Amino acid sequence: MTQLLCHTAREGHPFRKFGWGNKISLWEQPRAAGVDLHASLSAFYRRYYGAQSIRLVVCGEETLDEQDAAVRAKFGAVMRAPEDPPSFAAAGPPFEGASGRLQRGTGGAGREGRGSSAGCAAGRPRV
Repeated sequence: MTQLLCHTAREGHPFRKFGWGNKISLWEQPRAAGVDLHASLSAFYRRYYGAQSIRLVVCGEETLDEQDAAVRAKFGAVMRAPEDPPSFAAAGPPFEGASGRLQRGTGGAGREGRGSSAGCAAGRPRV
């Protein structure tokens, strides 16, 4: 399903790019082209992965102060990355249409489900 969604995104949109692979595409082809994929991914991680990229949801029966203290204890050491991750906002929505969102029927006449266009990297669209 993810491959289909990415394939149907607007031409030239980052959502349309290949985002998964197999032994051939992730090992053999990069190696033949002189690319160390592990080194490239590690460099990307060191450059962009940091506190500014993390979203955390906390639920519990503890008070807000207790939750805040627990989060700071567990995640306080996470540093900012040297750079903010790339933004694809300028590319606009990945799908054509007035809403810019993927739409699918839910089986009933006149009913539509609207899902966010995000989620290719996560493996499925959020509905």
